Parts: sequence; structure tokens; C-alpha cells
Amino acid sequence: YVRTTTQQLRDTIWAINKETIQLNDFVKRIQGYVSKHLENQSISFSLSFDENNNNLVLTSPQALNLFRVLQECVNNIRKHSQSDRVGIDIVSDGHLLKLMIWDNGVGFDPNQHYEDHYGLQNIVSRIEEINGKVEIKSVLGTGTSINIQLD
Repeated sequence: YVRTTTQQLRDTIWAINKETIQLNDFVKRIQGYVSKHLENQSISFSLSFDENNNNLVLTSPQALNLFRVLQECVNNIRKHSQSDRVGIDIVSDGHLLKLMIWDNGVGFDPNQHYEDHYGLQNIVSRIEEINGKVEIKSVLGTGTSINIQLD
């Protein structure tokens, strides 16, 4: 618990210590985080990102909220998905950012209310806070995808 809290504090400090964060730096941070948290889970991980199109700059609040959303997604995948494959696809044209997080797990019914489960609500709130859009898709037996767009 102490290690996890310390790492979360480091991740927060990383994001708030800078006014802006290059997309490349953000991608490296999330790649390290996801790899570390899925390495002992028998879940393969792939990341798709065109490094040649990386001139997008995130503000500190954007980077921190996106990172927290990613943490929530990884936590949900580990706890609930029964997935053996996870992917993150990042697309940017220098102004627009699309971040897609997906798994091939058991999925869930997005219309069902789950008592004491606030993770999906938190994802939506964090993305709205940075004026982004989020779409959560899940199909029972097929998996889940979280699609985020920042203009």
C-alpha cells in the first residue's frame, strides 16, 4: 500500500511539476506504467503510437487527468475483465488527440448500475474536466473500449 501510494505521488508530481508535457513523454510514462502493472497478470499489452507525429503538447491538468483515467482503466482490467490482451492506441495530428484503451475481456453491461463502483463515473468526470469527450463501449463476452478525444 505504501509503495502504491508513493508511486501515485511521484506520478502526480511528474505531471504538476511542468506547465506542459510533450506527448512523447506522456506516452513513455503510460507505457512504463501499464507494462509494470500488467507484467505478472498473464495479459499481453500493445501500444500503438506514431512517434513521427508527436508535436502535441499537453497541459499539466490534461496529462494528469489522462494518466489517472489510464490508471483506472488498468485497475478495472486487472480486477474485472478476465482479459488476456490489452491495447492502447494513440493518434494525434498535432492538435487533436485520440486515446483508445481496449481489452478483449468479458465486458459488462454499460446500462447496469453497479453499487459502490465509481470508476466509470470518475473517468467521465476527469475527461469532462479537461474539455474532452469520452465514449465507453462494452459488449458482454467481447471486451471493453474507452475512447477519449481532446481537441
